[in-house]
Amino acid sequence: MNHLTVSRKDMIKNSWDRCFERNLNRHALSKAQHPTSNSIKELKEENELLLQLASPVLQDLAPFLGNNQHAATLLDRKGHVIFSVGGLEDREELYHLRVNGNLQEGISWNEYQKGANAVGIALKEKNPIILFGDEHFYEENAPLTCAANPIIGPSGEVAGVINIYSVSSVFQNSSLTMGKLAAESIQHKMMFQNVTNEKVLALRELQHLSDHYHEPIISLDPDNYIIRANESAKRLLGRNCVGRFYKEEYPKEIISDKRNKWWQSYSVQPEAAREKSDPSLYTFDDIKRNCPHVEKQIKLAAKAAAADLPIILEGETGTGKEVFAQSIHSHSDRRQQPFITVNCGAIPPHLLESELFGYEKGAFTGADPKGKKGKFEAAHGGTIFLDEIGELPLQAQVALLRVLQEQEITPLGSNHTKKINVRVVAATNADLQNLVDTKQFRSDLYYRLKGITLNMIPLRERTDLIYLTESFLEDIDPLSRLSSSARYAVSCYDWPGNIRELISVLNQGSFLAEEGIITKEDLQLPIDQKAGNAPGSTVMTLEDMEKQTIQKTLEFTGGNIKQAAEQLKITRSRLYRKIEQYQLNRQL
Repeated sequence: MNHLTVSRKDMIKNSWDRCFERNLNRHALSKAQHPTSNSIKELKEENELLLQLASPVLQDLAPFLGNNQHAATLLDRKGHVIFSVGGLEDREELYHLRVNGNLQEGISWNEYQKGANAVGIALKEKNPIILFGDEHFYEENAPLTCAANPIIGPSGEVAGVINIYSVSSVFQNSSLTMGKLAAESIQHKMMFQNVTNEKVLALRELQHLSDHYHEPIISLDPDNYIIRANESAKRLLGRNCVGRFYKEEYPKEIISDKRNKWWQSYSVQPEAAREKSDPSLYTFDDIKRNCPHVEKQIKLAAKAAAADLPIILEGETGTGKEVFAQSIHSHSDRRQQPFITVNCGAIPPHLLESELFGYEKGAFTGADPKGKKGKFEAAHGGTIFLDEIGELPLQAQVALLRVLQEQEITPLGSNHTKKINVRVVAATNADLQNLVDTKQFRSDLYYRLKGITLNMIPLRERTDLIYLTESFLEDIDPLSRLSSSARYAVSCYDWPGNIRELISVLNQGSFLAEEGIITKEDLQLPIDQKAGNAPGSTVMTLEDMEKQTIQKTLEFTGGNIKQAAEQLKITRSRLYRKIEQYQLNRQL
């Protein structure tokens, strides 16, 4: 359908015709308005977002407007003045308008109140327009020349108007262009805010869904492009799947409500037969890193995966022990078989043996009448991950040792054993050797589990903290970025909760951030830690951090300049200069 643009002359004529239809008298004064301080306050509260986005733009114009005897007003979608900048206080031509309050905040400039005028026409026609002097319907407005630009909201409605005006003798025609640029700037801000709000809602929905679903989950826009994917979906569809067209590679089932919004969430159904490992599990490729120590641990873990030996993962909470466990399974010959997780600290002691080894029907009061398969039987042929192994009660330790020695289980209530073939990966944030020494953990079980021990490095000791932070933030919210103060706070904080805490802090920061810029305040890191500005706190300078990073890298590479330069992503000549600058020891 062809839409012909209405000419300026026609827009003004149509507005005058509407005034005559309403029997307005252009020689009379316009209808008196008496906005109160309360009504003005209510107007500003109703238009809080518009004011927040538009007032800085108008403030930037204020010096030009004041120097050139112009003024600008921001009006809401009904034509009420809610903000003004500039200076026309001394112009005698506007005396009567000022006396009658026509230029003050709260006054409405829609056609019903002010007849044909630039603001009223811009609201009606959704087009920018200039009105010169007598082109205004009411004679009282004849001293004015006004350039009004509508602000179009994300859904196409008029959200407000920018009106730049002066007396006709000094008015500059470039004001229309200036107003148009200001309106477009505000429109871009509104669009960004709208997308951000939608993304927050999508994030909340997917986070909620991810808490209840372990299968891959994606959100698609109306054109079938992926706008969000949980970790399982990224492992199935690729780490960079967000932003690409979904080709229906797998069947999907809608799991979100059908409200009128611009995305829908789906559970992706991978094919039942898989030639490779379960795509919902992590692999070593999924582990974000740019740290020599972590790279070394991954190489050791990959080597251990091929050996099929039991493994203990030791490290603080939140360092990614389960990610490593899944990656070991995905890298092993057992990758086509089950990976079963058991949190030993979360199961009540009296239920541990039934959970681990299963039970027959009628084994105890309240048992499932059909019986239940235990975790070890469910993991047959694959890997069982015993998380928080240090929390296992001594009685359960005895039963676990017997299973590991005999490679068989006896379900509760049964007289028959079942052969099992499982690979055990255990994890703990406790010092198992100390637990053994204090008789809280059986030494024979400890040595049975300790085929290979991997120590997970805490986040504060990693050389790739900023890289990790920006990489996780890209996954959480690609439109957000860290301010320099936030980067500094991240670098100085101790991160007792490690990667888990980092992700949680970034989720919060991206939610609180204004216009996608995350500040130190948005992160809300505890001020008693080394977060940057606590009185008397000791923080590392950026130079100190660079020096420490280079020294650690040299240590991990045994002083090999070529390897260290590759890890640091700098040239060898630059690395030599840095070694000389910081007087570092490369003879390691």
